[in-house]
Amino acid sequence: MADFGSPSTVTSYTLCVYDGSAALVMKATAPAGGTCAGRPCWISRAKSFRYDDRQLTPTGTGSLDLRAGDARAARIKMRGKGAHLTMPSLPVRSLPVTAQLVDSDGSCWGSTFTSAQENDAGRFKAFSD
Repeated sequence: MADFGSPSTVTSYTLCVYDGSAALVMKATAPAGGTCAGRPCWISRAKSFRYDDRQLTPTGTGSLDLRAGDARAARIKMRGKGAHLTMPSLPVRSLPVTAQLVDSDGSCWGSTFTSAQENDAGRFKAFSD
């Protein structure tokens, strides 16, 4: 859990997505602290943090789940949509796609996606290698 910092107060997160040519094609944030729809944006649990913003501000991030654990149990999952989310041109024609989550404390997590389950004009869905 310590690797995730303190998102309820000071640690913010930025998701960066790069296409196969290493060009940045998308960026979205989950800011530290704050209030979303009248309640705290971040919820802290024993082994996880969860960001929930149904208003999708400021960059279209709806949720971010940070779950601590060993290699099989740890998970980072981010979802976004709406007018505030700047989407890359889809379908992504230049694979692999690399996603990196960087926090304001300097920690970074990443995954590479060499194939996609869906890659069309409205959605990119893939599991990391």
